[in-house]
Amino acid sequence: MTTEPRWLTDVTVLAIHAQQIERFGGAHGGRGQHVVLFALARPQQRWNYDASADTADLTALYLVGLSQAQGFVDGNKRTGLACAPVFLALNGAALHVDGSELYALTVRVATNQTDDVQVAAYIRQRLA
Repeated sequence: MTTEPRWLTDVTVLAIHAQQIERFGGAHGGRGQHVVLFALARPQQRWNYDASADTADLTALYLVGLSQAQGFVDGNKRTGLACAPVFLALNGAALHVDGSELYALTVRVATNQTDDVQVAAYIRQRLA
């Protein structure tokens, strides 16, 4: 990746979270803004310090970071899942995968059955 990606902002992630709660239910609110900010910083740090990091790596860090960080009272997996295709779209890419398959991947992430390296490989194989 040669040019800096367009990053997700905390405002965008908070809006995505609110949308997920309104659409599917759950409680609004977070457990501390620092938790979400830390999850958002992971892809940027990777890009800054790892020249081999590609879009799939960065997308995986968003999905894994937001799903596992538990920065929200409810909807952490949904928010991580929803942020992945938004980040890809911001950077001119799309993920071609069935929604239920992507949800199953997110559940594996949230239960520590897979990590960001495996998620990145999964995403990389399905990018358009």
